[in-house]
Amino acid sequence: MKKFFYLITGMLVTIAWLMAITNPTTQDLKNSKKRPAHDKVTFERKNYVIFSTYHESGTDGFEFYDNEYIGVLGKFFVISKAVT
Repeated sequence: MKKFFYLITGMLVTIAWLMAITNPTTQDLKNSKKRPAHDKVTFERKNYVIFSTYHESGTDGFEFYDNEYIGVLGKFFVISKAVT
């Protein structure tokens, strides 16, 4: 029974460690968005060690962006998207 406990604990620690070292940065998000240089977009990041949340807001002169993303394992997923 102790072997099973140690196995599960080891796997959870390994997964948490993997998520922590692959937590994407704000620069990673900027590079993935590929917006033109004239866009006035700001990014705010909240870091929770194993994942991060990002808030993107700004304008390209025609549309206003107000988007939320979650970054985990080096990838970004849209939580909410608003373009007006």
